[in-house]
Amino acid sequence: EMLKENYIGESDQTNTMERQRHAWKHFDTNGISSNPLWQFTLVFAALVHDVQHEGITNRQLVKEGHPLAIRYHDRSVLEQNSLSVSYQLLMQPEFDQFRSAIFSSLEERQAFRSLLIDLLMTTDIGSPEHTEVSKRKWQLAFAANPEEDHRERKRKLYEIQPRRHSCTGSAPLSGPNPPSQTTTTSTIKGPVHIIKENETEKYEHCNKRRLTEDRHYSNELTNGAASAITVLDTDVSNRSNLITTTEPIRLAAPLFRRRHSCLASIPCLISIPSARTANNSVATSKRRSLGVQRTVDFNGQVTETFLHSLQLKANVILMYLMQVSDVAHTMQDFATFVKWNHRLFNELYSTHCAGRGADCFANWYLDQIAFLDSYIIPLARRIKNCGVLGSFGSVLLSNAMENKRRWTDEGKIYLKQFFRLRLAF
Repeated sequence: EMLKENYIGESDQTNTMERQRHAWKHFDTNGISSNPLWQFTLVFAALVHDVQHEGITNRQLVKEGHPLAIRYHDRSVLEQNSLSVSYQLLMQPEFDQFRSAIFSSLEERQAFRSLLIDLLMTTDIGSPEHTEVSKRKWQLAFAANPEEDHRERKRKLYEIQPRRHSCTGSAPLSGPNPPSQTTTTSTIKGPVHIIKENETEKYEHCNKRRLTEDRHYSNELTNGAASAITVLDTDVSNRSNLITTTEPIRLAAPLFRRRHSCLASIPCLISIPSARTANNSVATSKRRSLGVQRTVDFNGQVTETFLHSLQLKANVILMYLMQVSDVAHTMQDFATFVKWNHRLFNELYSTHCAGRGADCFANWYLDQIAFLDSYIIPLARRIKNCGVLGSFGSVLLSNAMENKRRWTDEGKIYLKQFFRLRLAF
Protein backbone atom coordinates (compact mmCIF):
# COMPACT_ATOMS: atom_id res chain seq x y z
CA GLU A 1 0.00 0.00 0.00
CA MET A 2 2.81 2.40 0.83
CA LEU A 3 4.50 1.68 -2.50
CA LYS A 4 1.20 2.20 -4.26
CA GLU A 5 0.62 5.53 -2.53
CA ASN A 6 4.17 6.64 -3.32
CA TYR A 7 3.70 5.65 -6.96
CA ILE A 8 0.42 7.57 -7.19
CA GLY A 9 2.01 10.60 -5.54
CA GLU A 10 4.98 10.51 -7.93
CA SER A 11 2.63 10.13 -10.90
CA ASP A 12 0.58 13.13 -9.80
CA GLN A 13 3.76 15.18 -9.38
CA THR A 14 5.03 14.07 -12.79
CA ASN A 15 1.71 14.98 -14.43
CA THR A 16 1.77 18.40 -12.77
CA MET A 17 5.31 19.07 -13.98
CA GLU A 18 4.37 17.88 -17.45
CA ARG A 19 1.43 20.27 -17.53
CA GLN A 20 3.65 23.10 -16.42
CA ARG A 21 6.18 22.34 -19.16
CA HIS A 22 3.35 22.16 -21.67
CA ALA A 23 2.07 25.54 -20.50
CA TRP A 24 5.51 27.16 -20.80
CA LYS A 25 5.90 25.68 -24.28
CA HIS A 26 2.42 26.90 -25.20
CA PHE A 27 3.26 30.48 -24.23
CA ASP A 28 6.76 30.39 -25.76
CA THR A 29 5.33 29.27 -29.12
CA ASN A 30 2.23 31.47 -28.87
CA GLY A 31 -0.07 28.47 -29.03
CA ILE A 32 1.56 26.72 -32.01
CA SER A 33 2.72 23.74 -29.92
CA SER A 34 -0.91 23.15 -28.84
CA ASN A 35 -2.41 23.25 -32.35
CA PRO A 36 -1.64 20.21 -34.56
CA LEU A 37 -3.54 21.73 -37.50
CA TRP A 38 -1.21 24.74 -37.60
CA GLN A 39 1.82 22.47 -37.36
CA PHE A 40 0.69 20.22 -40.20
CA THR A 41 -0.27 23.18 -42.40
CA LEU A 42 3.24 24.58 -42.02
CA VAL A 43 4.83 21.25 -42.99
CA PHE A 44 2.44 20.80 -45.92
CA ALA A 45 3.11 24.33 -47.18
CA ALA A 46 6.88 23.79 -46.97
CA LEU A 47 6.52 20.63 -49.09
CA VAL A 48 4.42 22.13 -51.88
CA HIS A 49 5.50 25.79 -52.08
CA ASP A 50 7.78 25.17 -55.10
CA VAL A 51 5.50 22.81 -57.04
CA GLN A 52 5.89 23.34 -60.82
CA HIS A 53 8.52 26.05 -60.43
CA GLU A 54 10.83 25.77 -63.42
CA GLY A 55 13.43 28.44 -62.71
CA ILE A 56 11.44 31.27 -64.30
CA THR A 57 10.66 34.25 -62.10
CA ASN A 58 7.21 35.83 -61.72
CA ARG A 59 8.52 39.00 -63.33
CA GLN A 60 9.62 37.10 -66.43
CA LEU A 61 6.28 35.27 -66.74
CA VAL A 62 4.43 38.58 -66.56
CA LYS A 63 6.77 40.11 -69.14
CA GLU A 64 6.14 37.20 -71.52
CA GLY A 65 2.38 37.29 -71.03
CA HIS A 66 2.45 33.64 -69.96
CA PRO A 67 -0.96 31.91 -69.62
CA LEU A 68 -0.32 31.46 -65.87
CA ALA A 69 0.32 35.19 -65.51
CA ILE A 70 -2.96 35.93 -67.27
CA ARG A 71 -4.84 33.40 -65.13
CA TYR A 72 -3.55 34.85 -61.85
CA HIS A 73 -3.66 38.54 -62.90
CA ASP A 74 0.13 39.05 -62.72
CA ARG A 75 0.08 38.62 -58.92
CA SER A 76 2.29 35.96 -57.27
CA VAL A 77 1.90 33.78 -60.35
CA LEU A 78 4.08 30.84 -59.34
CA GLU A 79 2.90 30.80 -55.74
CA GLN A 80 -0.78 30.79 -56.72
CA ASN A 81 -0.14 28.04 -59.23
CA SER A 82 1.61 25.89 -56.60
CA LEU A 83 -1.32 26.44 -54.24
CA SER A 84 -3.89 25.51 -56.87
CA VAL A 85 -2.09 22.36 -58.03
CA SER A 86 -1.33 21.04 -54.54
CA TYR A 87 -4.80 21.78 -53.10
CA GLN A 88 -6.62 20.18 -56.04
CA LEU A 89 -4.43 17.11 -55.65
CA LEU A 90 -5.20 16.95 -51.94
CA MET A 91 -8.95 17.08 -52.66
CA GLN A 92 -8.85 14.02 -54.92
CA PRO A 93 -11.10 11.08 -53.81
CA GLU A 94 -8.13 8.80 -53.12
CA PHE A 95 -7.08 11.13 -50.28
CA ASP A 96 -10.44 11.14 -48.46
CA GLN A 97 -9.08 9.23 -45.48
CA PHE A 98 -6.00 11.43 -45.35
CA ARG A 99 -8.11 14.59 -45.36
CA SER A 100 -10.29 13.26 -42.54
CA ALA A 101 -7.17 13.02 -40.40
CA ILE A 102 -6.25 16.65 -41.19
CA PHE A 103 -9.61 18.35 -40.66
CA SER A 104 -12.89 16.88 -39.48
CA SER A 105 -15.23 19.85 -39.98
CA LEU A 106 -15.91 22.65 -42.42
CA GLU A 107 -14.45 25.19 -39.99
CA GLU A 108 -11.18 23.27 -39.69
CA ARG A 109 -11.00 22.88 -43.46
CA GLN A 110 -11.45 26.62 -43.92
CA ALA A 111 -8.83 27.34 -41.26
CA PHE A 112 -6.40 24.96 -43.01
CA ARG A 113 -6.95 26.56 -46.42
CA SER A 114 -6.77 30.12 -45.10
CA LEU A 115 -3.47 29.49 -43.33
CA LEU A 116 -2.11 27.57 -46.33
CA ILE A 117 -2.82 30.56 -48.57
CA ASP A 118 -1.07 32.93 -46.16
CA LEU A 119 1.99 30.69 -45.92
CA LEU A 120 2.40 30.16 -49.66
CA MET A 121 1.85 33.81 -50.54
CA THR A 122 4.48 34.94 -48.05
CA THR A 123 7.17 33.07 -50.03
CA ASP A 124 6.79 35.59 -52.88
CA ILE A 125 9.58 37.81 -51.60
CA GLY A 126 9.54 39.76 -54.88
CA SER A 127 6.06 41.11 -54.10
CA PRO A 128 6.09 44.49 -52.30
CA GLU A 129 2.50 43.92 -51.11
CA HIS A 130 3.20 40.61 -49.36
CA THR A 131 6.45 41.92 -47.90
CA GLU A 132 4.67 44.96 -46.47
CA VAL A 133 1.86 42.82 -45.02
CA SER A 134 4.39 40.59 -43.26
CA LYS A 135 6.17 43.58 -41.74
CA ARG A 136 2.89 45.18 -40.67
CA LYS A 137 1.69 42.01 -38.99
CA TRP A 138 4.98 41.75 -37.13
CA GLN A 139 4.66 45.32 -35.88
CA LEU A 140 1.11 44.73 -34.69
CA ALA A 141 1.81 41.37 -33.08
CA PHE A 142 5.03 42.00 -31.20
CA ALA A 143 6.22 44.73 -28.91
CA ALA A 144 9.06 46.97 -29.96
CA ASN A 145 11.04 45.47 -27.08
CA PRO A 146 11.11 41.62 -27.20
CA GLU A 147 12.21 41.43 -23.57
CA GLU A 148 9.12 43.35 -22.44
CA ASP A 149 6.92 41.01 -24.47
CA HIS A 150 8.58 38.00 -22.84
CA ARG A 151 8.03 39.46 -19.37
CA GLU A 152 4.38 40.01 -20.22
CA ARG A 153 3.95 36.33 -21.14
CA LYS A 154 5.64 35.29 -17.88
CA ARG A 155 3.31 37.58 -15.93
CA LYS A 156 0.23 36.01 -17.51
CA LEU A 157 1.49 32.52 -16.74
CA TYR A 158 2.18 33.49 -13.13
CA GLU A 159 -1.41 34.65 -12.76
CA ILE A 160 -2.56 31.17 -13.72
CA GLN A 161 -0.03 29.53 -11.37
CA PRO A 162 -0.08 31.46 -8.05
CA ARG A 163 2.54 30.56 -5.49
CA ARG A 164 1.55 27.85 -3.05
CA HIS A 165 2.11 30.15 -0.07
CA SER A 166 -0.68 32.45 -1.24
CA CYS A 167 -4.00 32.54 0.61
CA THR A 168 -5.70 29.44 -0.74
CA GLY A 169 -8.45 27.27 0.59
CA SER A 170 -10.89 28.62 3.13
CA ALA A 171 -8.65 29.41 6.12
CA PRO A 172 -9.01 33.01 7.36
CA LEU A 173 -6.11 35.13 8.44
CA SER A 174 -5.15 34.71 12.06
CA GLY A 175 -2.82 36.39 14.48
CA PRO A 176 -1.26 39.82 14.20
CA ASN A 177 -0.21 41.08 10.83
CA PRO A 178 3.60 40.74 10.56
CA PRO A 179 5.61 43.51 8.91
CA SER A 180 6.41 41.31 5.90
CA GLN A 181 2.76 40.69 5.16
CA THR A 182 1.22 44.15 5.12
CA THR A 183 -1.75 44.32 2.83
CA THR A 184 -3.58 46.75 0.61
CA THR A 185 -7.32 47.00 1.21
CA SER A 186 -10.44 48.88 0.23
CA THR A 187 -13.28 49.85 2.55
CA ILE A 188 -15.81 49.36 -0.24
CA LYS A 189 -17.86 46.17 -0.41
CA GLY A 190 -16.79 43.68 -3.01
CA PRO A 191 -14.42 40.75 -3.59
CA VAL A 192 -11.19 41.04 -1.62
CA HIS A 193 -7.81 39.94 -2.94
CA ILE A 194 -4.50 39.97 -1.16
CA ILE A 195 -0.89 40.37 -2.25
CA LYS A 196 2.07 40.00 0.03
CA GLU A 197 4.58 42.81 0.25
CA ASN A 198 7.47 40.71 -0.98
CA GLU A 199 5.63 40.19 -4.27
CA THR A 200 4.69 43.79 -5.02
CA GLU A 201 8.09 44.74 -6.36
CA LYS A 202 7.91 42.05 -9.01
CA TYR A 203 4.68 43.41 -10.40
CA GLU A 204 5.15 47.12 -9.74
CA HIS A 205 5.68 47.83 -13.45
CA CYS A 206 2.23 46.51 -14.42
CA ASN A 207 0.02 47.63 -11.53
CA LYS A 208 -1.14 50.79 -13.28
CA ARG A 209 -2.14 48.83 -16.36
CA ARG A 210 -4.12 46.36 -14.27
CA LEU A 211 -6.10 49.11 -12.57
CA THR A 212 -7.61 50.02 -15.95
CA GLU A 213 -7.95 46.52 -17.35
CA ASP A 214 -9.06 44.42 -14.39
CA ARG A 215 -12.79 44.45 -15.15
CA HIS A 216 -12.31 43.57 -18.86
CA TYR A 217 -9.64 40.99 -17.98
CA SER A 218 -11.75 39.21 -15.35
CA ASN A 219 -14.71 38.95 -17.74
CA GLU A 220 -12.55 37.19 -20.34
CA LEU A 221 -11.03 34.60 -18.05
CA THR A 222 -12.91 31.46 -17.07
CA ASN A 223 -13.88 30.73 -13.47
CA GLY A 224 -10.90 29.63 -11.43
CA ALA A 225 -8.32 30.94 -13.94
CA ALA A 226 -8.22 34.56 -12.78
CA SER A 227 -6.21 35.75 -9.82
CA ALA A 228 -6.07 39.49 -9.25
CA ILE A 229 -3.31 41.04 -7.15
CA THR A 230 -4.92 43.99 -5.38
CA VAL A 231 -8.10 44.95 -3.57
CA LEU A 232 -10.43 46.70 -5.96
CA ASP A 233 -13.89 48.17 -5.78
CA THR A 234 -16.42 46.32 -7.92
CA ASP A 235 -17.26 49.66 -9.49
CA VAL A 236 -13.94 50.20 -11.26
CA SER A 237 -15.00 53.53 -12.69
CA ASN A 238 -14.99 55.16 -9.19
CA ARG A 239 -11.25 55.14 -8.47
CA SER A 240 -11.46 57.93 -5.91
CA ASN A 241 -12.90 55.47 -3.36
CA LEU A 242 -9.75 53.35 -3.33
CA ILE A 243 -8.13 53.57 0.14
CA THR A 244 -4.80 52.20 1.29
CA THR A 245 -4.17 51.06 4.86
CA THR A 246 -1.65 48.99 6.77
CA GLU A 247 -4.13 47.59 9.28
CA PRO A 248 -4.40 43.79 9.37
CA ILE A 249 -7.40 42.23 7.64
CA ARG A 250 -9.63 39.81 9.51
CA LEU A 251 -12.13 38.35 7.15
CA ALA A 252 -14.51 35.44 7.23
CA ALA A 253 -13.58 32.36 5.27
CA PRO A 254 -16.22 32.68 2.49
CA LEU A 255 -14.58 35.87 1.23
CA PHE A 256 -11.54 33.88 0.14
CA ARG A 257 -12.00 32.30 -3.25
CA ARG A 258 -9.86 29.26 -3.81
CA ARG A 259 -6.93 29.98 -6.09
CA HIS A 260 -5.57 27.15 -8.19
CA SER A 261 -1.95 26.28 -7.59
CA CYS A 262 -1.69 24.32 -10.85
CA LEU A 263 -2.89 24.88 -14.40
CA ALA A 264 -6.59 24.40 -13.78
CA SER A 265 -7.34 26.29 -16.96
CA ILE A 266 -5.36 28.38 -19.41
CA PRO A 267 -7.11 31.45 -20.78
CA CYS A 268 -5.21 31.33 -24.06
CA LEU A 269 -6.42 27.78 -24.68
CA ILE A 270 -10.02 28.92 -24.35
CA SER A 271 -11.81 30.73 -27.14
CA ILE A 272 -12.73 34.14 -25.77
CA PRO A 273 -15.86 35.50 -27.47
CA SER A 274 -15.82 39.10 -28.58
CA ALA A 275 -18.32 41.62 -27.25
CA ARG A 276 -21.59 41.40 -29.18
CA THR A 277 -24.90 43.16 -29.07
CA ALA A 278 -28.37 41.64 -28.82
CA ASN A 279 -28.56 40.99 -32.56
CA ASN A 280 -25.24 39.14 -32.47
CA SER A 281 -23.31 41.92 -34.17
CA VAL A 282 -20.03 43.33 -32.96
CA ALA A 283 -20.46 46.20 -30.54
CA THR A 284 -19.56 49.55 -32.11
CA SER A 285 -18.84 51.51 -28.95
CA LYS A 286 -15.10 51.47 -29.68
CA ARG A 287 -14.70 51.27 -33.44
CA ARG A 288 -11.09 50.78 -34.41
CA SER A 289 -9.37 51.17 -37.75
CA LEU A 290 -9.54 48.48 -40.41
CA GLY A 291 -6.50 46.53 -41.53
CA VAL A 292 -4.94 43.10 -41.14
CA GLN A 293 -6.86 42.53 -37.88
CA ARG A 294 -10.37 43.49 -38.96
CA THR A 295 -12.40 44.05 -42.12
CA VAL A 296 -15.90 45.28 -42.87
CA ASP A 297 -18.66 44.09 -45.20
CA PHE A 298 -20.91 46.31 -47.31
CA ASN A 299 -23.62 45.98 -44.68
CA GLY A 300 -21.27 47.55 -42.13
CA GLN A 301 -20.62 44.38 -40.11
CA VAL A 302 -17.07 44.20 -38.76
CA THR A 303 -15.23 40.89 -38.98
CA GLU A 304 -12.36 40.24 -36.60
CA THR A 305 -9.64 38.32 -38.45
CA PHE A 306 -7.86 37.46 -35.19
CA LEU A 307 -9.94 37.15 -32.00
CA HIS A 308 -6.97 37.90 -29.73
CA SER A 309 -3.28 38.67 -29.94
CA LEU A 310 -2.26 35.02 -29.55
CA GLN A 311 -3.73 34.13 -32.94
CA LEU A 312 -2.08 37.09 -34.63
CA LYS A 313 1.31 36.26 -33.13
CA ALA A 314 0.97 32.61 -34.13
CA ASN A 315 0.05 33.59 -37.70
CA VAL A 316 3.04 35.91 -37.97
CA ILE A 317 5.45 33.32 -36.56
CA LEU A 318 4.15 30.64 -38.94
CA MET A 319 4.61 33.01 -41.88
CA TYR A 320 8.20 33.74 -40.89
CA LEU A 321 8.93 30.06 -40.30
CA MET A 322 7.62 29.46 -43.82
CA GLN A 323 10.02 32.06 -45.17
CA VAL A 324 12.85 30.33 -43.32
CA SER A 325 11.95 27.02 -44.97
CA ASP A 326 12.01 28.75 -48.37
CA VAL A 327 15.62 29.97 -47.89
CA ALA A 328 16.81 27.45 -45.30
CA HIS A 329 20.16 26.90 -47.02
CA THR A 330 21.23 30.45 -46.15
CA MET A 331 20.94 29.71 -42.43
CA GLN A 332 22.80 26.42 -42.39
CA ASP A 333 26.54 25.75 -42.55
CA PHE A 334 28.61 27.37 -45.29
CA ALA A 335 29.07 24.14 -47.30
CA THR A 336 25.27 23.72 -47.54
CA PHE A 337 24.91 27.38 -48.47
CA VAL A 338 27.43 27.06 -51.31
CA LYS A 339 25.86 23.81 -52.56
CA TRP A 340 22.37 25.27 -52.99
CA ASN A 341 23.70 28.63 -54.12
CA HIS A 342 25.46 26.82 -56.93
CA ARG A 343 22.25 25.04 -57.95
CA LEU A 344 20.29 28.29 -57.96
CA PHE A 345 22.97 29.92 -60.10
CA ASN A 346 22.80 27.07 -62.63
CA GLU A 347 19.00 27.29 -62.74
CA LEU A 348 18.90 31.02 -63.39
CA TYR A 349 21.83 30.98 -65.80
CA SER A 350 20.13 28.23 -67.81
CA THR A 351 17.02 30.37 -68.22
CA HIS A 352 19.26 33.23 -69.37
CA CYS A 353 20.88 31.03 -71.98
CA ALA A 354 17.35 30.06 -73.12
CA GLY A 355 16.52 33.74 -73.60
CA ARG A 356 14.09 33.92 -70.66
CA GLY A 357 15.97 36.05 -68.16
CA ALA A 358 18.81 38.45 -67.53
CA ASP A 359 22.44 37.43 -67.14
CA CYS A 360 22.93 36.78 -63.43
CA PHE A 361 26.71 36.21 -63.57
CA ALA A 362 27.84 39.84 -63.57
CA ASN A 363 26.19 40.85 -60.27
CA TRP A 364 25.85 37.46 -58.54
CA TYR A 365 28.56 38.08 -55.96
CA LEU A 366 27.24 41.47 -54.80
CA ASP A 367 23.59 40.41 -55.08
CA GLN A 368 24.13 37.55 -52.64
CA ILE A 369 25.67 39.90 -50.08
CA ALA A 370 22.76 42.32 -50.47
CA PHE A 371 20.25 39.46 -50.16
CA LEU A 372 21.86 38.21 -46.95
CA ASP A 373 22.00 41.75 -45.55
CA SER A 374 18.52 42.96 -46.43
CA TYR A 375 16.43 39.78 -46.12
CA ILE A 376 18.12 36.75 -44.56
CA ILE A 377 19.76 38.28 -41.48
CA PRO A 378 16.70 40.39 -40.51
CA LEU A 379 14.52 37.27 -40.95
CA ALA A 380 16.82 35.19 -38.73
CA ARG A 381 16.87 37.98 -36.16
CA ARG A 382 13.06 38.05 -35.99
CA ILE A 383 12.93 34.28 -35.50
CA LYS A 384 15.46 34.57 -32.71
CA ASN A 385 13.65 37.46 -30.99
CA CYS A 386 10.21 35.84 -31.02
CA GLY A 387 11.72 32.81 -29.21
CA VAL A 388 9.62 30.17 -30.98
CA LEU A 389 12.69 28.02 -31.76
CA GLY A 390 14.40 28.56 -28.42
CA SER A 391 18.18 28.55 -28.57
CA PHE A 392 18.09 27.27 -32.15
CA GLY A 393 17.05 30.73 -33.27
CA SER A 394 20.47 32.00 -32.24
CA VAL A 395 22.06 29.23 -34.29
CA LEU A 396 20.19 30.32 -37.42
CA LEU A 397 21.22 33.93 -36.94
CA SER A 398 24.84 32.98 -36.28
CA ASN A 399 24.96 30.80 -39.40
CA ALA A 400 23.45 33.54 -41.58
CA MET A 401 26.00 36.09 -40.38
CA GLU A 402 28.86 33.61 -40.81
CA ASN A 403 27.71 32.76 -44.35
CA LYS A 404 27.69 36.46 -45.21
CA ARG A 405 31.20 36.89 -43.81
CA ARG A 406 32.62 33.90 -45.67
CA TRP A 407 30.85 34.73 -48.92
CA THR A 408 32.25 38.26 -48.73
CA ASP A 409 35.75 36.80 -48.37
CA GLU A 410 35.47 33.77 -50.67
CA GLY A 411 32.45 34.42 -52.86
CA LYS A 412 34.35 35.55 -55.95
CA ILE A 413 36.40 32.35 -55.93
CA TYR A 414 33.29 30.17 -55.68
CA LEU A 415 31.55 32.19 -58.41
CA LYS A 416 34.41 31.52 -60.82
CA GLN A 417 34.10 27.83 -60.01
CA PHE A 418 30.37 27.96 -60.68
CA PHE A 419 30.95 29.53 -64.08
CA ARG A 420 33.70 27.11 -65.07
CA LEU A 421 31.55 24.13 -64.11
CA ARG A 422 28.66 25.59 -66.08
CA LEU A 423 30.81 26.00 -69.21
CA ALA A 424 32.19 22.49 -68.83
CA PHE A 425 28.65 21.13 -68.54
